[in-house]
Amino acid sequence: MEKQEILLETGTNEVEILEFLLGNQSFGINVAKIKEIIKYETSDLTKFPETAHSVLGTLMHHGNSVPLIDLNTHLRRLPKMGDFHRIVLVCEFNEMVNAFLVDGVNIIHRLSWSDITPVPRALEMRTKRLTGVCTIEGREVMILDFEGVISDVNPHLQNGFGNAPEEEAAQEEELELPRRQRERHEVKIYLADDSPTFRMGITGQLQGNDYRDLTIFENGEDAFNAIVELQRRVQSNGDQLENHLHILVTDIEMPKMDGLTLCKRIKEKLPSLPVIVLSSLISEQMLHKCESVKADAAISKRDMQSLINVLDKLGL
Repeated sequence: MEKQEILLETGTNEVEILEFLLGNQSFGINVAKIKEIIKYETSDLTKFPETAHSVLGTLMHHGNSVPLIDLNTHLRRLPKMGDFHRIVLVCEFNEMVNAFLVDGVNIIHRLSWSDITPVPRALEMRTKRLTGVCTIEGREVMILDFEGVISDVNPHLQNGFGNAPEEEAAQEEELELPRRQRERHEVKIYLADDSPTFRMGITGQLQGNDYRDLTIFENGEDAFNAIVELQRRVQSNGDQLENHLHILVTDIEMPKMDGLTLCKRIKEKLPSLPVIVLSSLISEQMLHKCESVKADAAISKRDMQSLINVLDKLGL
């Protein structure tokens, strides 16, 4: 069935989560990532040699060949037993379409991101493919890091984001910047993202481009509280925030507080602090949402060179 567009007011910290099953365990995915939900037919599958162990092959979806990833195999879980029809989630994020095989779907839940907690350290040690956990009607629902899954099966995508080297070189040559007031290594950046894969990847990318002064947060609430506390501290010392923080870069999907809510609340308190939304969900509709919360820029996680360009512009 085709996904129906669900309207959520921007900046209210709400999210629509589809609960799906792997074996007897409930998992969750942001509805914004889903293009379509279809029944799995083995006859529709085209198999290819030398693919990742969890990639079953490809499916034709509206005339396009889409990779199909078996999530049970990928996460080393036992599939549900019995005679039933497995389900395919056709998803689009990071400007790519991929399909994921699951054992079933339950229902869509409207939640607050504050209902979703970061993964407990004990659980994080067992798998880095979870970004949060919530309890719904007595069931523990685990929020899966789909970007991390894609980076597992496509390591050449640079952890699921980043331009090809030749694209970066071309864009770098075209970039003309005004005279800088500070160098890249002097720019103080706060980064909020819930994906361990992405945090590690972007840290390496930014430091490789000489952006070294990074403070990392695993969710929007922690980033917001840290900025508010920093503002309180510098004011009490007769100092200015811009001497300690120049730019906030935030994902959209995060436990406790999402990036759009974070941006909205920061702009209400500190309108001059530049905020860059960096997300796998960037689309025309999402760009309008980012504009509505007064984000200074909205960039796809796959477009790392654009992030560097915007950091250069805003970090002058």
